[in-house]
Amino acid sequence: MKIKLIFVLNYLVIHHTPFNDHPKAIKDKCQIFLNYMFDVLCNKRDDVFLHLKKWIANLCKGNKNDCALVLKTLAKGVGKSTLPQMLAKHILGPKLCLETGSEPIKSRFNNILGGKLLVSFEELETFSQAEWSAVESVLKRQITSERIVLQAKGQDSFETKNINNYILLSNHDLYDSDRRMFVLDVQTHYKGNCEYWSNIYSNCFNNDVGNALYSYFYEIDTNNYQAQQYPITENKLNSISKRLDFVYQYIKEEYIMTNKDIKTRLSDIYDDYKFWCVRSQKKACQKTDFVSKLKEIQIYHKKSNGYLVYNVKLDVLKEIAAKQNWMTELDEFIESNDDDDDTEAPSQKAMTVDEYNKYEEIKLKYEELEAENKNVYKRLLKSNEQIVILVQMAMKSINLDTIKADLEEHKKLVNDIKSKKNDNTKSIREFVESIELF
Repeated sequence: MKIKLIFVLNYLVIHHTPFNDHPKAIKDKCQIFLNYMFDVLCNKRDDVFLHLKKWIANLCKGNKNDCALVLKTLAKGVGKSTLPQMLAKHILGPKLCLETGSEPIKSRFNNILGGKLLVSFEELETFSQAEWSAVESVLKRQITSERIVLQAKGQDSFETKNINNYILLSNHDLYDSDRRMFVLDVQTHYKGNCEYWSNIYSNCFNNDVGNALYSYFYEIDTNNYQAQQYPITENKLNSISKRLDFVYQYIKEEYIMTNKDIKTRLSDIYDDYKFWCVRSQKKACQKTDFVSKLKEIQIYHKKSNGYLVYNVKLDVLKEIAAKQNWMTELDEFIESNDDDDDTEAPSQKAMTVDEYNKYEEIKLKYEELEAENKNVYKRLLKSNEQIVILVQMAMKSINLDTIKADLEEHKKLVNDIKSKKNDNTKSIREFVESIELF
């Protein structure tokens, strides 16, 4: 298998015609396909288009990309499968490519992956988060690992070189926030445009155009190319945002999006985080995990006047968010009360003394209500914790064997009552029959 693969790749490399030597009519048809890639797959972004071309170029040179290409959109018939089909049928050829479902990454019987330079997982089914975690762990390993263990049914497994490059296609959301997933912003504006798709398939889907495109991609310079250093797309940002750890979601929503510094005690910010989790119906992590997760993004506490405190400027938080790709174009920022022009305006406007005093009175009342609201949340959270403890204590004190015995005794009592009722009914019936005979 390995010798055959090397022969096929060497044959493609040795016998390919330089792109400029192809007829103009063929090169024009290549441009139709490249325009599709730029417009539909890359959302007309030059940086994404360049990286996608280098990803394919590295593939055409027989190399392994250590990130998978992800093409996903909820809409069907928008051209997700056009690229992998062109690669398999006319650029690389079917012997080097495989189109399959998720079975080879769900089962240990994965020998069909052997010797395949391109593997397209077509229309991956909907996974639960638990199911995807199991599939994702296998997929991540195979995306980056230089070796792969293959096994056919009824045969021993064996280890071999991993040359697989992966394309994932799906009509639903994938858990693809990992760095090993290059997620494209697939556009849907040509859905149902039969003329557009007919032009691509009738002009481009043939071996002449495929050979020319192979030459085009092969001649792209891939020196210093790193597959995982791809430009971040909106789909990628959305994936990261939706699967952001709850601690980081809290920092993003409660501080960055409200334009506030973190300036508080550790105990207070952790309590506030728990309140946020209650409001958002999320499960809060332990205090030690909360602190560890903040340390992972270089947010540290220090000791001040006997307390552990955080003091982090908003600009630092924004730098962290940008570095971690937390923000999306859908995020809406709320102006902080401290920086709100309307808050300071009354003292600067021409106001009577009574008006200004009234304003100060309302402002003070607002602050009191805000503090009271926070105290209510604290009491509710404390009550909730106490209820949980009481339930746990009650569950421990319950003797299941005693309950089972009581239940059996109750059933026996019910059966005895039913039996006596039947006996009484029989006696009455016999009495009535004896009267009738008399």
